[in-house]
Amino acid sequence: MKKQIVMGLIVASMASAGADAAEKKLNSPENIGFGSGLVAGAAIGGPVGGMIGALGGILLGNSITTEKTIAELQASLADNESALAAERASRIALEKRNAQLAASMERSRLELAMNVQFRTGSSELEPLYQQSLENMVELLKKDSSLQVTLSGYADRRGDEAFNEQLSAQRVAAVQQVFRNGGIHLNRIKTREFGERSPVDPTVSMDGHAFDRRVAIEVSGSTSMIVHR
Repeated sequence: MKKQIVMGLIVASMASAGADAAEKKLNSPENIGFGSGLVAGAAIGGPVGGMIGALGGILLGNSITTEKTIAELQASLADNESALAAERASRIALEKRNAQLAASMERSRLELAMNVQFRTGSSELEPLYQQSLENMVELLKKDSSLQVTLSGYADRRGDEAFNEQLSAQRVAAVQQVFRNGGIHLNRIKTREFGERSPVDPTVSMDGHAFDRRVAIEVSGSTSMIVHR
């Protein structure tokens, strides 16, 4: 019994002597557990009980520290997940907006028009129009909702019936380019005006040049027209 009392006094003296120098360190969960376990163990089981109690106290202190660390990590993880969710929502909104803008820009290109001019009394296509016509064919092939309208004209010189026929031949020449490109007839509308609807109502050589043409219109869902 006396040995137990002496051991308790020695332990208390050692703890008191270092209290001021290591106050911060002793306040840690591990050291609090060590001291508490040592005193409790010594009181119950003597020196051996004191050492066992001290070890148990250290484990208890470590457990408290670990639980605190886990809680801090969980809080940090929750913050990171919230930030990631906000970033993901922002990215989705941006992608949706970009898709809407791209679709709007695409729709604005769905209607265009151009004229193919012809020499006097001729229905033969000039080579300079070939590339433009092929580009139109490619546009129609990419979007099956597009339609093309071909309107043929002739100048006011010569016989009216001849001019009517000539405008039809000019339309047929342009139509053949679309047919050769794989565009079905049900997507091609044709009209022949002959010498009617002249560009310039005044009879002149310049006005005649403008009238010898096939007007091409590729239409979709918008009303924007690009003239070439």
